Amino acid sequence: MGSLAWAKARKSADLRHIDCEANGRIHSLFRLAEFWHTTPSCSLASRRYLLDQPLEADPAARRQRADPPYGSSRVQFSKHLRPRVQSGEITTSIRIWQQPRVKVGGRYSLPPGEIEVLSIEAIPRDAITEDHARESGFADLESLFEVAQHGRGENVFLVSFVYHSLTVACILSASPPSMGATEMETRTQPIAISELGVCLVTGAAGFLGRNLVRRLLDEGLQVRALIRKTPLLIEDENLQSVRGDVSNADDLLSAFGGVDTVFHTAALISLLGGSTMRKSYRDAAWRVNVTGTENVIEACASARAKRLIYTSSVDVCFEGKPLPNMNESLPYPTRFKSVYAETKAVAEQRVLEADSESGLRTCAIRPDGIYGAEPNDMIDRFVEILMAGGLVARIGSISALQDNSHVTNLVDGHLLAAQHLALNGVACGQAYFIADDEPMNSFEFFRPLIEGLGHRFPEREIPAWLLRPLTHAWQAAHFTLGVPKPMLSPHELDKVCVTHYASIDKARKELGYVPRKSVAEAMQECLKYCESTLQSRS
Repeated sequence: MGSLAWAKARKSADLRHIDCEANGRIHSLFRLAEFWHTTPSCSLASRRYLLDQPLEADPAARRQRADPPYGSSRVQFSKHLRPRVQSGEITTSIRIWQQPRVKVGGRYSLPPGEIEVLSIEAIPRDAITEDHARESGFADLESLFEVAQHGRGENVFLVSFVYHSLTVACILSASPPSMGATEMETRTQPIAISELGVCLVTGAAGFLGRNLVRRLLDEGLQVRALIRKTPLLIEDENLQSVRGDVSNADDLLSAFGGVDTVFHTAALISLLGGSTMRKSYRDAAWRVNVTGTENVIEACASARAKRLIYTSSVDVCFEGKPLPNMNESLPYPTRFKSVYAETKAVAEQRVLEADSESGLRTCAIRPDGIYGAEPNDMIDRFVEILMAGGLVARIGSISALQDNSHVTNLVDGHLLAAQHLALNGVACGQAYFIADDEPMNSFEFFRPLIEGLGHRFPEREIPAWLLRPLTHAWQAAHFTLGVPKPMLSPHELDKVCVTHYASIDKARKELGYVPRKSVAEAMQECLKYCESTLQSRS
């Protein structure tokens, strides 16, 4: 991601976000609808954009790192960037969070309003003067270059905008937009799969992990599989299995030696949540999903690995509200119904923050339900319920739509992302939704299995509103009274009953991702797998 990045976004004009790191490196300024910068020298006529969140004074707010581009929900101008105000005064650095509020350090509590962009001027690096520094609020050129040195482009950008009668000028280190044709031409071309070098897969004995291992071996690569307890039943001369736990930093230091590319799939899927959640339950999820991811990042740095691809989840954007055709510009929710979604969101941010032009390049892949014609929780659990006679009715409206990620398509997405994690690759610091691109109701998705295994498709429907308080009560009783875990958690109920599916347009355009396996073909394969499994048990 260039330091200054523009996105076409939606037809309605609005300010998406500004984000940067606390150390002064600016990643992006305004993602403005219907604006596309493609010229070497950018000059923008006066335009107005709506800032739809209030600005509140909060000079005591602690500094935080920025969220990843395209997934960012908060904004910060660092201490090195002190915007010059020609009318009025902002005395400290600007901090903006897209949700739930926007904060500006200083004396003012500013209401929502319009941003009027006056100009965006490209200035060659060797032509920057002390006047440019002073105009942009820097004490001198040295302070300016603390920010400007991080960009890859030949130019830096002098930006002037007006907000509530305050005219602000700032200078940014920048490259052209990340998704425009001009920028794409300047991006490093994707590397060949053979150039991924020695690959390490965490969670290698899991469903996705073992499929990644197989694919990498098929490509002729040297693979190191990190496993915890479950054995990996794959034998190959290019495969080395190493026992280790991602939550134990010492386990990773030796395992990561000499590794070039890391696929981090290991996770603890803890789908409960709520205010009554036991501390031990929460801590276990944080230890694996967050601390474990931090350990992986540190191990990558110690081993001087070049690429880290993190398996995130669509749930990092989902809080139980309808989200049709969601894209990567969505902010992270402020509340989560499961500790799994919460910890995956935190871990994803850690991974994308770790992306560095001078070191490790990182990205995140966001799948939804992962399935395929081999042992996996999604298919196996459903068939177990079906064969036990538990499918007497559908849950929620048949109009609720979700998407899933066949493991073949998901592995393709991971490898494409890895190939685009070159020095200036388009995937660097980015998150991508990877799915089958066939949204449908969950019960319709399973219809081929229901009918193929000799059962009637359920016509009766249990409304979600009836089940919702029951799932919350059962979850609370589990944590407080020790009753068995609920068959369906509040988070899982929302996953079935609330429309939420992602657009894969970004992955299609930037990575060249196209789902190879259709749902119809995949479910026929899954039916044969289920029939074979059931026959072997009889």
